[in-house]
Amino acid sequence: MSKKGLIIMSVFFGICTLIFIGTTAYTASERNEYKTRLENGSRRSYYDLVAEINDMDIKLNKIVLSTSANYQRELLLETWRVADTAQANVASLSTGNDLILKTVKFVNQTGDYCKYLEERISRTGDALSKDEKTAINNLAEINTTLKDELNSFDINSISGLSLFNADGGNGFIDSMNENVDVSIDYPELIYDGPFSDSMLNKEPKLNEREYSPEETIEYVKKVFGISEENKIVYDGIQDGKISTYNMSFDDSNVQISVKGAKLLSFNTDYSVEEQKLSESDCVIRAKEFVLLAGFNNMKDVWISNYNGVMFINLVYETDGVIVYSDMVKVKVASDTGEIIGFDAQEYLINHYDDRTVESPTIIEEEIRAKAPSDMNVQNITLALVPKGKNEILTYEIYGQYNGTDYFVYVDAKTGDEVNILEVIDGDNGRLLV
Repeated sequence: MSKKGLIIMSVFFGICTLIFIGTTAYTASERNEYKTRLENGSRRSYYDLVAEINDMDIKLNKIVLSTSANYQRELLLETWRVADTAQANVASLSTGNDLILKTVKFVNQTGDYCKYLEERISRTGDALSKDEKTAINNLAEINTTLKDELNSFDINSISGLSLFNADGGNGFIDSMNENVDVSIDYPELIYDGPFSDSMLNKEPKLNEREYSPEETIEYVKKVFGISEENKIVYDGIQDGKISTYNMSFDDSNVQISVKGAKLLSFNTDYSVEEQKLSESDCVIRAKEFVLLAGFNNMKDVWISNYNGVMFINLVYETDGVIVYSDMVKVKVASDTGEIIGFDAQEYLINHYDDRTVESPTIIEEEIRAKAPSDMNVQNITLALVPKGKNEILTYEIYGQYNGTDYFVYVDAKTGDEVNILEVIDGDNGRLLV
């Protein structure tokens, strides 16, 4: 090659090197800015959460002391509103961490129960009963424990605290786990569908191989229909009951299990302007999504409509038996059909492929004959339901009694009643108590 050619080639490679260095620096700068925004957002959410838990503590104790139906109703409504805001803040800290999951569930159920009691007082005019006050008092005691733990944790006392550790982990959440006691027990008062918090207090049965972040990114691209390269940001690995790879794209956060590369959770910011799709349309969309995500043989068992957002529970079905422990929850926007939320915590903890279901001893005709005579039975199906840390084969009887919907669960071997759940219609959906 001529001397002139060598000079041209040297200049060319020099320019390419500068472009590469510049692009790398810009990408690193962009990523650091993103992490800083995320960290600052989590700090704000933490401080807001502390204020809201403190406010809930005051209101719950006032409810216990109050004897006036009108004032109780006012306090219950205020508590529900504060809990709704607190839920958003605590959920923004993380979605797969045990501490955050327990806190989200507690705040959700406290708010839902307060809303249910407020509506009950509005309907009957009666003040809270002794049992209802006992339940509120139990929630108040748990909230006080949570308040004390959160207030004792000094977020500024940790040197070099960062939302993300150098190894890609979540430093903020790790620090909270070390300083905040997660061993909170609480009464299960409200369900967002039958057995919607099934058997979370055991080790996951995931026994598949571990996937790499690169393999997992390909899975996310397939599930969410992403074709653009480098659109998905890898935010690191998070250890927990189910270890996950955390990723983000647009305004969405995704957690994928390291073992098996399964979607654990997905959340995005979205508000429904006007409902355009029916509940059936949204169920079809939810079933299409879970199948694409690798969850097979899933049957829809519950739907609630909250301000145009459809909350749909689907459970695993095998040989005509629905398995409530293996549940996924999907949020569908009823204006576009877009999937805006997903949670497979129960499924990934409880599901295993070699589960065997014994045949029932009692036939369906006997169960139908033993159903309450005043109950208008709409449907009977076999259901494997959680009982403690075990599962029991039952007949699920769904029907109406005195204008109210009920689910009655009867042991398929003994004929004994296992559980009765009452459906409460609210302004924004249905609750089970």
